[in-house]
Amino acid sequence: MADIVMLVLRVLHLFCGAFWVGGALVGAFFLGPAVQSMGPDGGRFMHELMQRRRFGLYMTLAGGFTVLTGLAFLGHGMSSEVWRASTYGRTMMTGSALGVLALVLGHSVNAPTAKRLGALGAEMQAAGGPRSPDQLAEVARLQRRLRTASVAVAILLSLTVVAMAAASAL
Repeated sequence: MADIVMLVLRVLHLFCGAFWVGGALVGAFFLGPAVQSMGPDGGRFMHELMQRRRFGLYMTLAGGFTVLTGLAFLGHGMSSEVWRASTYGRTMMTGSALGVLALVLGHSVNAPTAKRLGALGAEMQAAGGPRSPDQLAEVARLQRRLRTASVAVAILLSLTVVAMAAASAL
């Protein structure tokens, strides 16, 4: 029974991790720049993606499940001093720390920034008419913050994948 549980956890970990990393890379390097270049239409696209299609929720769930299942594997390995002292164990712990850091950054910076951008976009759309300079400045500031944090998360997750692949090769 324990082998079946570990297999299910491993499949969940790999599937959710692939979705999370892929979504982060596509978001940071393709969607984000495309949305920004679209102007007001980019806001409508992001509303559809985040509110109606719930992409942010799926990214949050994928990141959470990836980290939780990864911590289960890590906890199992860390019970052995030999494992912790091995190159494999240290590399897995480093990759795990990078993944947890990516999750924390996503939750503490990306999620609230995207939420504020969405609320500001809704306010501006409801008000109609021209946007105030203060609104435009706030949108630009939030977009820069989201872009920087999204790239940081994508890099951290890429390094996580490299660490996990390197550990598996050891």
